[in-house]
Amino acid sequence: MRYGVFLLLLIGFMLTACDSENAEAETDLATYGEPIESTQVLPVHAVLAEPEQYADRRVAVEGFIRETCQSQGCWMTLRGEREDASLLVRVPETEDGEYVFTIPTGSQGLATVEGLLTLDDAASDADLELTAQGVRIEPTTF
Repeated sequence: MRYGVFLLLLIGFMLTACDSENAEAETDLATYGEPIESTQVLPVHAVLAEPEQYADRRVAVEGFIRETCQSQGCWMTLRGEREDASLLVRVPETEDGEYVFTIPTGSQGLATVEGLLTLDDAASDADLELTAQGVRIEPTTF
């Protein structure tokens, strides 16, 4: 009987420990701007392969952070399957010229970004650009 009670307590403790590890993993996510609402998240390589299909639409895209703006945190690039292809993600500005939010300059990991995708923006050097309304970053740990 004592062993049965001990076994039940041990199992309960292990389940509680597992739940706390999952809670810690969920808090590793960093969110900037609006929450990501889309249930359909596209891999960045799909958007890069067929940009006309997604242009001028609000989309959610997922990819690994290649680089971030090192001065103000106002942009980042996401890479797809090919190392040479990337999507420029910009942070929107208010009417006063302030950024709605910023991305930490040392950000690394998997990012999910939701916003308006534009093609051939005359004010930009990039052919394809996503103006982010919300960014969620899952840091990479090695």
